[in-house]
Amino acid sequence: MSTGALDASAQHDIAHTKRFLERLGGDQDFRHAAWQSPSTLDGLLESAGIDLPASALQPFCRLVGPECRTQDARNAILDEVRTYPLGQLWDAWTNNLNEQCRLAETQAVATVPRLLSWRRRQIRRAKSECISDGDRSTFPLFAFELSRGCSVQCWFCAWDPPKLRDYLPYTPENRQLWREILGAGWDVFGSGCKTAVCFHATDPSDNPDYFEFLRDVRELYGVHPQTTTARPLKNITWTRELLSLQSVLPPSFDRFSVLTVNELRKIHTTFSAEELINTSLAFQNRGALAHKARSGRTLAGHHRIEAEERVVQDEPMRPNVIQGTIECTCGYLVNMLDRTVKLVSPCFASERWPLGYTVHAEGTFSDAAEFRDVLLRTVDEAMAEHKEAGERIAFREDLAYLPQSDGFVLTSRYRQHGAKASRLVAQLGELIRCGTFSAGEITDRMILEGMSGLDAAAWLDRLYQGGLLADTSVAGHQN
Repeated sequence: MSTGALDASAQHDIAHTKRFLERLGGDQDFRHAAWQSPSTLDGLLESAGIDLPASALQPFCRLVGPECRTQDARNAILDEVRTYPLGQLWDAWTNNLNEQCRLAETQAVATVPRLLSWRRRQIRRAKSECISDGDRSTFPLFAFELSRGCSVQCWFCAWDPPKLRDYLPYTPENRQLWREILGAGWDVFGSGCKTAVCFHATDPSDNPDYFEFLRDVRELYGVHPQTTTARPLKNITWTRELLSLQSVLPPSFDRFSVLTVNELRKIHTTFSAEELINTSLAFQNRGALAHKARSGRTLAGHHRIEAEERVVQDEPMRPNVIQGTIECTCGYLVNMLDRTVKLVSPCFASERWPLGYTVHAEGTFSDAAEFRDVLLRTVDEAMAEHKEAGERIAFREDLAYLPQSDGFVLTSRYRQHGAKASRLVAQLGELIRCGTFSAGEITDRMILEGMSGLDAAAWLDRLYQGGLLADTSVAGHQN
């Protein structure tokens, strides 16, 4: 159900339902008034420019009301919302968005088997370690930075970039290099490049030639890269051009980061609900229901984060989730000014990886040939398809290990993983838990216990491909 497949009436209803939910999630005053004083909802909707009857939207208010205090209660209310016509339309729309994200992943498959296996493994690990349920990340293979630093300088930025210093102008020379870099990526990885984005710890609007670079990606990769900006009101003409590009190819579902509630209200008065139907709002403002990630600047400023969180901590639908990263790149972070390349994947921010991503390998380039060489080298050096016999085997440090009579259970922040089959699997788990044995030693010991060598190797590989074993393919790792 793309936007173009909907009639005008359905598009209108979805756009205004979306706007209503945005005000519920991002505007604390609006939210409280909506569920505390239902009789005033008509006036609230009119003042917010939401063109739907209160009776149609009233069921959605229960999702932020006092009865929605547990996940079971929330699920029951969601089921009831889906019995209403508007709820059914909204449910179909959101399910379609999830399906489009899934299709984007299946259609953007790298042609290099080792990269494909590495990405699958890292994404499985990330979804267990640091990415909560409901996240619709598409995990870009490439994130190209077209500036040095960022002009916005949010105090809570999870990537902690320096102040804006420079940007890459779209000169004939830079255009040629840019297109050659894009071509080299496609030569190595093929359609896996379709997930590329042209920003990272930078705001796209800081580069006045941003749309020129985007057009080259569209021409060479056949996709319209997703854009996230924290400056949608800085230059309205720029933002309207961004929105207009969504009609060139299937929409990319751009995002606006919202920094204050007043900014949210101004976004809603500046752009119609229909204009923003394919643009999501990421709420970073005080009083919003979304959490800020504990990475980058918030690792040092956790006391300020906690003070902001207390503003809404008792609200019924406040999710009790600590987000440890905003990273979704699972591949190459490329800065076109510094000519640097980092192979990265999402992780829960820590003292070692404070920006919420792990660096598996690094390199530099001066031209497309060197860029291609860096890509090929990192595949060879950091993307082992299987654990070597002499490599030490251990579970990821964030996993809690629970032995069972027929195996073991591993529990992370967001997932539970079970490995159950027999007492031999339980013994295998104990050997891995020790963290001192190599793959070959574990296989030899399991053969003595009565497990075939093929079965032992298969279990180790299953755990490895599932992203449950400690990853030694990181820069500076001590094995």
